[in-house]
Amino acid sequence: MEWSYFIQRTCNDNTPVTQQPKPEVVWLQDERLEVQGAQLIKLSFMERRVYSRDFLFVGRVSELPEDPQKAPHDCICIADAPLPKSYTRESYPGNLLVIDAAADVENLMLLLNHINFVLADDFRYYRGLDRINNAAGCDMAWAVQLAERLCTNPAFLMDDKGRVLGCGGTYRFTDERLNAAVAEGVVPKPLYAEIRNSSVYLALCANYEQLQQELAWSKGKTLLCVPIRIRGLDVAHLVIHNSWQAFHWSTIQLMKPLAELIADIIDRRMDEANERTLLHNLLFAELLRVVPEREPELRSRIEELAWRELPGMRLVCCEGPEASFEALRQAYPTAHWTFAEEQWLLLVYPAEGEPPLMETLAASGLRAGVSWPVDSLMRLPYAWVEAKTALQQGSTPVGDYAEVFAAHVCTLPPALQREHLHPAVRRLIQYDRNHEGTLLDTLATYLAGPEQPKEAAARLFISRSTLFYRLGRIRELCSVDLTTGEERMNLLLSLRLWNAIKD
Repeated sequence: MEWSYFIQRTCNDNTPVTQQPKPEVVWLQDERLEVQGAQLIKLSFMERRVYSRDFLFVGRVSELPEDPQKAPHDCICIADAPLPKSYTRESYPGNLLVIDAAADVENLMLLLNHINFVLADDFRYYRGLDRINNAAGCDMAWAVQLAERLCTNPAFLMDDKGRVLGCGGTYRFTDERLNAAVAEGVVPKPLYAEIRNSSVYLALCANYEQLQQELAWSKGKTLLCVPIRIRGLDVAHLVIHNSWQAFHWSTIQLMKPLAELIADIIDRRMDEANERTLLHNLLFAELLRVVPEREPELRSRIEELAWRELPGMRLVCCEGPEASFEALRQAYPTAHWTFAEEQWLLLVYPAEGEPPLMETLAASGLRAGVSWPVDSLMRLPYAWVEAKTALQQGSTPVGDYAEVFAAHVCTLPPALQREHLHPAVRRLIQYDRNHEGTLLDTLATYLAGPEQPKEAAARLFISRSTLFYRLGRIRELCSVDLTTGEERMNLLLSLRLWNAIKD
């Protein structure tokens, strides 16, 4: 069987059909509509209600009217006669598929069956969408069972820590590990990571056409892992097990409204229980992996949850008993916390009547690493690397990144070195850019030689009083102690690396 497109598939507004909404199936067959035995399938398009030719015509070329303006907008025809020339003009507004299969009844029926399959998939989508809309206000168990019925697969929902929030029970998963995890109510972390990594939902949404043949009839243990997002944050995952079941396009389409239904239920639970801790922990987890394109979205979440952003924030990475970390949290009630990669994380704000950080950590009984001070929440991914490095490479139970900076930064590529420079150098770079200042050069010159203000002032061609004023300004802006050897070494190394990166 051979067929070809004679007309470019566009709508009247010249928008490709593939970008138009899928048709809403009103009914699949109307006995009143017949043209020489050919079936007319009545469709109503959400964006095409202005057209009178809103049905799909399946018939013969000889049955088409001479005037294409009187023809249905969408036609599938057997080539039993030459196509009128008027249909090949660029001005023709419809979509016409001509099939050279007049003598090949078997292949023709396969094609028509395929068309019916596509239309049935549309019908499945809109019927499922109605069921989701009618389920507004339902509980979690009903929502998960609805997901299972719409996908004819076992399904369960788990939160960001792997705890099972709800599950369907029509039949078991083929993976016994999942059955055991659902029965226990907690998915082990390795299995949780495996489930998330095996998700096909985002790939199917992004490029379904290329993956359709590969996954349309999956016979393995493929998992459809759908992220459930609340206020821009991933709070849970709906996991559907594909056990010899087709991934119809309608299934993929239904996942988004189904995820929104579940997100509404979780959000309602949080509001009813005033359980804001989970949202704060999830925002923290998102900030640890922030990428530039997500910054506007995360800024909105930061504002909604009223997180402060102050110069001098420090990230602490801890290992040890949960009770010890709980006591540490009590000592810093304004701090934010989360748990990631088997470690406790605490974002501590500049001291406001709270105990000194390093002394409190030393007395806590925890092993800990502390990052450079940060001024922006968007820099938490780098602070996390610094805190982990201080924890792993520090010579004492409580390590400061300042102690391991020199050994660590030299192992990084230049693109990452600039992200871990001494915070005073980073702040002075930005300050000089904004004010056309020379504080960075002043600091570099002062640190380059012996601590002799007279010689440094001469090299800068300024007076000693001007030098002292600038050094005082640097101390005020950056809270640095230029009298300690470690501070001077880290500052000088950062300046040298910055000049190498800049050049």
